[in-house]
Amino acid sequence: MTHSLFIFRFFRDADRRSAVLDPTGRVIRDMAEDTKKTKQLKKIIECAIEVFSARGYKEAQMSHIAHEAGIALGTLYLYFESKESLFNFLLKYIFADDQQDLSAMSVPISSRSWDSGIASGRNAFVSSKFSALFDDATHRDDIADVHEEFEKIIRNLFSTLDTYRRGIIILLRSSVNCPQLADFYVSIVRDLLELLAAYLDKRIGQGLLREVPSVSASARFILASIGWFAVHRHWAVHEVAFSEEIWEDTVVDALTYAFIPEHLRQPRRAIA
Repeated sequence: MTHSLFIFRFFRDADRRSAVLDPTGRVIRDMAEDTKKTKQLKKIIECAIEVFSARGYKEAQMSHIAHEAGIALGTLYLYFESKESLFNFLLKYIFADDQQDLSAMSVPISSRSWDSGIASGRNAFVSSKFSALFDDATHRDDIADVHEEFEKIIRNLFSTLDTYRRGIIILLRSSVNCPQLADFYVSIVRDLLELLAAYLDKRIGQGLLREVPSVSASARFILASIGWFAVHRHWAVHEVAFSEEIWEDTVVDALTYAFIPEHLRQPRRAIA
């Protein structure tokens, strides 16, 4: 074998080792290009989340996202056909139960309808453990430990809101100028308040939770308290850097001891 033929075969085989081949040996997709596309998509997505979180849908521009990502505006359009496409993709990306495989996506992404993204958001809450837990609690009369049940509900709501906090903030910022998104955001809040109020009303009627001036107002108080610490504090100007566990435990402690009668409370856990 001549030296030049050896060099040719070496680099040819190196190229083939970095590619995905079908059974006949033909190149299906270059793995290096696939990795580059995936990394670029992830970067664009994270930067778009930051921009939409700060500006909302109407005020955010593709140029803002390209600048945040450190890429040319034309490069951004190689990945997403429009701002509408990018925004809808973000909603599905944030709210979807199963994370999407970015390497399998063809670009530019061109979906323009918000409907599928909004549906993903609603399904995320409807299918969450939080909703299932409420449904079980409001249909069950016999309960061994109301403190344990109430704490589990609060922790599940905290976890659900924390998991989807970026999508919630984007919807909140965007709903100011977008009626469709405003309706969706309000529907989420309304659904959560109805679940909370139904649960409180049932357990108060059984004498397992404290009497309150207003069940509806109490449901709003609970949701607002959890919402601030699970979602909004991440965008607070002077956030104090406590751990997630400290924030969650603080909310759980305050709410359980506010709503559970003294004779049904569990002893406070020792603080390390």
